[in-house]
Amino acid sequence: MKFIVDTDGGVDDVMALYFLLKSNAEIVGITCVGGNTHLHHCLNNVTALLHHLNISCVPVFQGAVQPLTYELLRCPEFMGEDGLGDTLDESHRQQVKSWAAEHQIVHADMDAATFIVDQVVKNQVGIICLGPLTNIAMAMNKCPDIAEKCSKLVIMGGSTRGVGNISEIGEYNFYVDPHAAHICIEKTRWRNPVKLVDWHLSSIVHGVPFDDMELLLKKNPFLDHISMGLMAKVKAQDKSFPLPDPLCALVAILPDHCVKVVKKRIQIETSEGLCRGYSVVDWRDDTQIEDGIHIIQEIDQDSIKRLLQVLSD
Repeated sequence: MKFIVDTDGGVDDVMALYFLLKSNAEIVGITCVGGNTHLHHCLNNVTALLHHLNISCVPVFQGAVQPLTYELLRCPEFMGEDGLGDTLDESHRQQVKSWAAEHQIVHADMDAATFIVDQVVKNQVGIICLGPLTNIAMAMNKCPDIAEKCSKLVIMGGSTRGVGNISEIGEYNFYVDPHAAHICIEKTRWRNPVKLVDWHLSSIVHGVPFDDMELLLKKNPFLDHISMGLMAKVKAQDKSFPLPDPLCALVAILPDHCVKVVKKRIQIETSEGLCRGYSVVDWRDDTQIEDGIHIIQEIDQDSIKRLLQVLSD
C-alpha cells in the first residue's frame, strides 16, 4: 500500500520515518506541518533523515505553519528549538540543504494539502499522521471526498483514557490543533474509520524500558545522537520511553498485528481550558457501532520486537 506521511519533524517522527523507510514501505511523499518545531525546522529534519539514508526519490512538501485557530505551541524543553534536540550543527544542516537542493527534495510548487488531495483522489493512498492534523483538515476542507477515497488513515493522537502529556489529560497533537482533530474525526467516522494510536497505548501499554531503549539506540548512532536530550528529559519524569509515532507507523504497515481494537464514538473538545484537545470516548456501549473510530489498545509483542530491531539497525 502507498502512503503519505504527515509529520511535524520531532525526534519520534524521525524514528517513525526511519522505521518506514528501512522497512521498504512505499512512501509517495512526506508532508510537513508546524508542531513540535517550526515548519522550516521540520523540513530540515525530514531532509536530514533522507540525506542520512541517501534516499532522494521521496518528495517533501511544505504545509501549515500554525494550527487552524490557536497559536502554535511547541515543546522546545523536550525536543529542542529545532525538533531534534539541537543536535545537528550548522555545517551539517548546510550540507543537507545543499543535497536537498541538488536532488530537488522539497517541492515548493505544491503545498501539502494540495498534494494530499491530489494523491488520495488519484491513487487512493493511505495517510500516516504523526503530528497535529492541520494539513489533513485543510485537505478535507478543500476536498471532502478524500475522507472516503483515502484507503487508510492512521493517526497518532489523543488521550482516550485521561492520560495526557502536554496537560493533565491532553495529548500534544490534538491539544495543539483540536479543531483539525475534530474535522478529521467527524469527516471520516462514517466513511473510512480512523485507526487511532493514542498516548495511553504509547506510554502506558507499550512504553519501552529505559535500559532496553538505551541499548537499542547505542546500535544506531544517528538516532542515538538526535534522541539523547529527549531521553534525559523523559527519564527524569516517566517510567518508560514512549514511542508514539513509531507505533503509529507500525500499525499502518502491520495492521493485522493489532491484537486488541475497539470501535467507539469519539468527540474532540475544541474549547480553551482544562479539557482542550481531549478525546471524549463513549465507553458505555459495548455493541458494534457503525460510526466509530478504531482505537488500538494492544499490539502483539512480535511486531514490537520487529519495530525495535529495525530502529537498532
